[in-house]
Amino acid sequence: MPPPAEGLSRGTAATPDFVTHYARGTPFRSITAAGPSAWPAIISGLTDSNSWGRGRFQDPHYLLRRVAVEAALREEFISRGGRPILEHPHYALLGRSSRWEAQTRPGMVAWLIPIEQIPPGCLSFTLGDSLVCRHPEHLAFARARGRYQHPQAGGLVLRGELDGLSSSELELIEAQIWFQPDPAALDRSEITP
Repeated sequence: MPPPAEGLSRGTAATPDFVTHYARGTPFRSITAAGPSAWPAIISGLTDSNSWGRGRFQDPHYLLRRVAVEAALREEFISRGGRPILEHPHYALLGRSSRWEAQTRPGMVAWLIPIEQIPPGCLSFTLGDSLVCRHPEHLAFARARGRYQHPQAGGLVLRGELDGLSSSELELIEAQIWFQPDPAALDRSEITP
């Protein structure tokens, strides 16, 4: 999962027509989809070369919060016409992130997915990081640090609503991919240190 999508730099105010999934190691994996019984083994196998943000798993409530946020996000998405194939999404950013790409680490790859190649009803967006903005404890902490002050932070956005966002709002977009992409069919860009 990508970190908060704030600080994205895109050069223009035009809405990007692709999303970027950043990954080290195998792309498009979801620990939440594996289920609670598998979490300890997965976490013990995480290293700096195949994951990011390993410290978040030290919080015994992190994954439970993530699952609750994903369930609420999926329910809202379906109520607004979404047709997700997966129970738990893969995460990406709208466009590319200069902030993410400045954090060069060995094995980091940007997987580029044209929005038009994503099945209808399988892509949603939030203004800001979905976990941070949709979980009250995380949001309160972030706002106390001066982040996610936008009144719509965490709001679900559908593809057709992106063009109505201002350029400042477009700098805060996380994408949720609700199907399993095939990495072999995607453009990839290695981000080297």
